[in-house]
Amino acid sequence: TILATNTSGIPIADIAEALDASARERLLGLHFFNPPRWMHLLEVIPSKYTAQKYVDDVARFSDRVLGKGVVMCRDTPNFIGNRIGIGEMILTFSVTAEGGYTIEEVDTLNSKPIGRPKTGSYRLGDMVGLDVAGHVIKNLRDALSGDPSADNYDPLHDKMVISPAL
Repeated sequence: TILATNTSGIPIADIAEALDASARERLLGLHFFNPPRWMHLLEVIPSKYTAQKYVDDVARFSDRVLGKGVVMCRDTPNFIGNRIGIGEMILTFSVTAEGGYTIEEVDTLNSKPIGRPKTGSYRLGDMVGLDVAGHVIKNLRDALSGDPSADNYDPLHDKMVISPAL
């Protein structure tokens, strides 16, 4: 039996350490992007404990049966997609405020016209959940020292989630 988590950023090794040795080697992350029914990308994240056999089996199944575009990720803070996506989200929200743009203008421009999902940044944030985005931001802030974007993390969370825009 393979054990998988769809966490958006909790280190897989941290989860594995709560398990016995036989379960640790069967645990890996499967980060489906939202909404999984339409999003092709799937991050497969083994921990330092995961046996390669399970990684290979899950990657093959995800590709052949689920039809996903599998990207192998290291067990780093927020993996690949969320690490890049949150940086883009923070920048987009900052530029919106600084430039006096409307949410509608930003979502119209930051979508299909530039080859991005038709949702745009703000609608994507709504779909994923601003509270989830806040947790992803907190994971990055707590895990990365010297991150030049760290000063932006708390204000975004406060403004969008706690204020509430949720």
